[in-house]
Amino acid sequence: YKQLNITGYKTYVILGNNPEERAEKRPITINVSLRFMQDNMACNSDDLSNTICYSSLLNFLEKKLENASFKLIEKAAQFIYEA
Repeated sequence: YKQLNITGYKTYVILGNNPEERAEKRPITINVSLRFMQDNMACNSDDLSNTICYSSLLNFLEKKLENASFKLIEKAAQFIYEA
């Protein structure tokens, strides 16, 4: 398989267990690995229409996280994984 990594994407979520921690959104950094089990068409075609728009992927994650809140960073990670 081939893998593409998106690293260092910063966003903000409500995160923490006590009210002081949850008073405002806190920064988290997201790293995403995409694995392609077979060659992605874009690898061979060099054609933008055959690829994933990584900006759209990150916007999707941002939208999912926009109104989410978590007590634990592990729960946030699971939420992102399931998105």
